[in-house]
Amino acid sequence: MRTLHFKEHPLMALILPMLFNYFYIIIFRSFMAGIPDSISESAEIDGANDFTIYKKLILPMSTCPMRWRSDRVRVYL
Repeated sequence: MRTLHFKEHPLMALILPMLFNYFYIIIFRSFMAGIPDSISESAEIDGANDFTIYKKLILPMSTCPMRWRSDRVRVYL
C-alpha cells in the first residue's frame, strides 16, 4: 500500500477499486475469449511473437470494452 502513494494521490484511492470490479473483469474476459484464435495463429505464421500479437492485434481490437469501462468510471466520479 505504501508503494501506491494513496496519501499523496487520494483520487487514485477512489478510482482503483472501481477499475477492478468482478463484473467488468468477466465482461472483458468474455470479450477477449470471443476473438478468434485464427488471428493470432496467422500472426504466428508470419513470424510475430506473443507481445507483438497482443500489442498490434488483440489490444486494438479490444478498445471498445476499454472505452466502455473508462466511461463507467467517469460517470461514478
